[in-house]
Amino acid sequence: YDGMIPDSIRGVMEIVVADTGNKERLLSAVRAIARSERIGGIIGMTDGALENVAWVAREAGFPFLNWDAARRARNKDRTRAICRSLGIPAPRFARARDLMGALASARKIGFPCILKASRGTGSAQVVLCRSEREAEAHAGRLITEVARLGGVLLVEEFVKGPLYSMEAVTFGGKTRVLGFTDRVMGSHPYFTEIADSFPVHFAPEMESAIS
Repeated sequence: YDGMIPDSIRGVMEIVVADTGNKERLLSAVRAIARSERIGGIIGMTDGALENVAWVAREAGFPFLNWDAARRARNKDRTRAICRSLGIPAPRFARARDLMGALASARKIGFPCILKASRGTGSAQVVLCRSEREAEAHAGRLITEVARLGGVLLVEEFVKGPLYSMEAVTFGGKTRVLGFTDRVMGSHPYFTEIADSFPVHFAPEMESAIS
């Protein structure tokens, strides 16, 4: 990160390297800074660190995303189950912990289907499988990723359509929508996010449906 800091602000910014993958070490780093500096707030810059940052914020007394909410959001299988229980439309899915379970679920859901790590980020652990042969070829690598990231392997229905995300800020129980982001995706079978576009301007009929 040091090379990313412009010379104009280098004298007023200090970077402390901390292990965002370990919440106890991250909290220790924050508390060490707090002994000599006043910390005005804490933010999380990546999905992968969000859960631990939320825990640190709770322990250190900073306003931030609720830790339980962060845990549910960072585990896609939990998010899918919550959506299903609330009647929110979502792709059909199944959890798998090994190759045989993944293939059985893929056959049940049907091809093409999606394999993904439940705790992956940036679509890096997401792959489209058009056949059982492709599912078998990709599942082994993803199961290894799941072992590294935690969580489970998800087998999901492949749903075609545009991809948008809503950007919002919630504070004091009130949510303010900032806008919507569109994405430029790489070619299948992967879903690499190449670029983002914000804000997206929808057609009037879509804006009406969203509101």
